Amino acid sequence: MIIKIDNGSLVGDIQRQFTARYPFLKIQFHKKHSGYKHATKEEHASPGELFRNLCSTNKNGTVDINNKRSIADVENDFKKEYGVDAEILRQSGTLWIETSLTDDWSLEKQNKEGEQISSHTAMTFKQSADSIVNYLGNQNQEAIE
Repeated sequence: MIIKIDNGSLVGDIQRQFTARYPFLKIQFHKKHSGYKHATKEEHASPGELFRNLCSTNKNGTVDINNKRSIADVENDFKKEYGVDAEILRQSGTLWIETSLTDDWSLEKQNKEGEQISSHTAMTFKQSADSIVNYLGNQNQEAIE
């Protein structure tokens, strides 16, 4: 799959294209190069911001996000082609975690890992909620008797 970028592309347009293919991954762009990979929330570009305003170059193009490419490859493409620092995060339950230790994993592997962890977390949460409901139900029943 290819992400298409032109002068009218919003950050949110690029994020939606990416997430449509990889629902358990999220891509963020940094407004300014902060000298290190990890940006604060204030340094993240908003979805309504024009992507070209982040770029050091002004060109239309594409970024390849096929499932065999690594996180590092995609982040490097944004830096090389547009001069933009990109960061790809993986969903872990209700949290988004950095992939810096697994940047060499493929997009497909990262997405599957996010799906497995998130599915397990959701299942564990439901089981915990069911246990609490059962416990409270038993406590109420004992109080009545």
